[in-house]
Amino acid sequence: MDYETVKAYWNQVFSAEQILAPRTKGIGNETLDNALDWLCEGVESILDFGCGNALTLSLCALRGTKKHMGIDLSRTGISHAAQLFGENPSLGDGTFWEGGVELLFTLPSNSMDGAILFNVADNLLPADAALLVKETARILKPGGKALLKLNPHLAAEQIAAWNIKTIDDDLLDDGLFFWNKDTQFWRTFLAPYYEIVREADVYYEEHDQHNRLFLLTARKTI
Repeated sequence: MDYETVKAYWNQVFSAEQILAPRTKGIGNETLDNALDWLCEGVESILDFGCGNALTLSLCALRGTKKHMGIDLSRTGISHAAQLFGENPSLGDGTFWEGGVELLFTLPSNSMDGAILFNVADNLLPADAALLVKETARILKPGGKALLKLNPHLAAEQIAAWNIKTIDDDLLDDGLFFWNKDTQFWRTFLAPYYEIVREADVYYEEHDQHNRLFLLTARKTI
C-alpha cells in the first residue's frame, strides 16, 4: 500500500484554494485557538507534519513563533506553503518539504520547540503512525510541546451505514486511509513518548463533527 491516492486527493484540494495570509491569529474555533496559544507560548520553532498549505503555521507565526518547518505529501500544498511564507516575510522563516515520515529521520534530535500533528496520525498506515509519534518526540527539545488532533472514532454501525471499506482490522478506506482507534488506544500509544497535559474536544459546528485533541509534552528518556 502507498499514498498515491492520498497525494492526488490533496493536490486537487489545494489546487482549488487561494493563497492568502491570515489577518488575525484566530482560527474561528475557541478550543483550537486556546490550544495554539498554549503551544506557541515561549516557543520559537515549530514543526508541522501534514502542514498542507501552512495555514496553521502562519497562525503560529502571528502568535510570535519565528522558525517554521512543514512536511506534507502534497506537492501542491507544499508549493502553496512556500509561497505563503515567501510572500509574507513578517511570518518569519519557513522551510517546506514534500514527503512523508522518512524525512523525519533527517532532522536532528532536540532541535524544535513544538510540533503540530493535525488529523494526520490516524490517516497514516499504522507503522508510519508509530514512526511519526516516536520521531517527533525525538526531534522536540526537552519539555517540547505538541498538539495532536484526531478524527472521530467510528462505531461499527457507522462504518456499515456509510459503506466504508475495511482494509485490515481497524484500518479503513474512506477514500483515504483511516486508522480507526478509540481514545484509550491513543493514550496508550502516546504514553512511551509523551506526557498528556490535557485532552480536549474540538467541535466543528458546520460539520457537526467532534475531533479529539491532545496537548502533549515530550518525554526525554528516548
